[in-house]
Amino acid sequence: MNLRRAGLRALSIAMGCTWIFACGDDGEATGGAGGSGGDTNLAPELAAPETLVIGEGRSAVSAIEATDPEGDELSISVEAPSGIDAEVSESSLLLHAIFGADSGIATITATDSLGASTTAETAIQIATLGWTNTVEWNEGEGPEAREHGSVLVDDASGSIYVMFGSGYSPYLEPLGDAWRFDVATGTWSAVTLEGDVPPPGGSRRLAGRRGSGEGYIYGGYGENNAGFGEVYHVVANGDVLTFEEVPQDNPPGIRFLHVFAFDPGTETFAMFGGGSTTLEGDTWTMRIEDGTAVWTELPDADASPPKRFGAFFGMDEELGRLVLFSGQTSFSDEFGDDTWILDMRAEGGPAWTEVSPDPSPPGRRNGTSVWDPTGPRLFVFGGTSDGATTQPGLFAFDARPGHEGWAEVERDGQPVLRSSGFGAFVANGDELASAVWMGFGNSSDGVYQDMSRLGYSE
Repeated sequence: MNLRRAGLRALSIAMGCTWIFACGDDGEATGGAGGSGGDTNLAPELAAPETLVIGEGRSAVSAIEATDPEGDELSISVEAPSGIDAEVSESSLLLHAIFGADSGIATITATDSLGASTTAETAIQIATLGWTNTVEWNEGEGPEAREHGSVLVDDASGSIYVMFGSGYSPYLEPLGDAWRFDVATGTWSAVTLEGDVPPPGGSRRLAGRRGSGEGYIYGGYGENNAGFGEVYHVVANGDVLTFEEVPQDNPPGIRFLHVFAFDPGTETFAMFGGGSTTLEGDTWTMRIEDGTAVWTELPDADASPPKRFGAFFGMDEELGRLVLFSGQTSFSDEFGDDTWILDMRAEGGPAWTEVSPDPSPPGRRNGTSVWDPTGPRLFVFGGTSDGATTQPGLFAFDARPGHEGWAEVERDGQPVLRSSGFGAFVANGDELASAVWMGFGNSSDGVYQDMSRLGYSE
């Protein structure tokens, strides 16, 4: 839909994935009491966007301009349609559309200290989130079916790199190949691995600046479920991935089905839990210093999440907050339904806080979790609580500070529920075209060679 109209100018101001359009029309004014000397008090001047398009579950910020001709102090208020959280100041309008929000009119009012006011209206259009398409392939056309693969994203080329993982022929066969998925064409190309290529294996967690085409791999499992504890730097360049093993100082040791994420604001990695020779519940930070991965274990284990493996997680790179949900908390099919946030930028060092909103999704492990920075939100899809059946539902965690909460997202075209799948978010210059892709994994009905797009209609 082309929302440009005569008299509109495009503003490239966005929070989340939204195109924002603003007009120069003044709002409607109402008078107030006279000013000093009996002069008529002039109403404030207010300019606001004529139209905003907001993706469901996302945020948008637009510039507005509110001034008073006589310099009177202003108060700004906004009334928004149902399902839209709104905040406003003299210079910006911030909106967040929850799932199920309605399109409608937001009314902005600027009032001066003498009671004169001006209103402006902004038409809010909600773009609905949905499963827009699924790509499937046959043997030889793309990667074989697998679970616990490693994923690297290069936004610049619109590429998702899938590497390593565990195969199904036979089950748990360590895989050492890599493929590149072009999100624009929905096609795969085989990738050449160069340098210090890691041994085949699954659950090799990959973390780094999202969308940059490079990152660090830590941990995993290989032949006969043997655990890995090495760190590798990986860089993507077209259909080539280049690896370099990184020396370590004070490493945690082997780890698999763990949490591993990166905060670019502090240039620090975080690692939590997973399995080794036992179930783990420790928290570590890692920094790359002079080419060495330097690890530090965080104290105060009593204030951290209980031990677990197979948790769902994602890093809010803007705020430095690692979100963690659920996972298996024992070796006897016990699962948490708790949600925690590790603040990487807390005063005094990284610190955990349990948020666990009510309601929360049922506990599970080894499903698909993808961080979408445009919410900001964490998507959780599938997973298992018994190793045989799949937990239902697609859920989204609203990670805005002060607004934390879970929502179940029911949409037509949902792919088959599964466990042990994986996915990624790919940003696009056309903000509403940015989307989440999920695929792979298994269920009681079979194994999957597919990628499904969760986004907004193009």
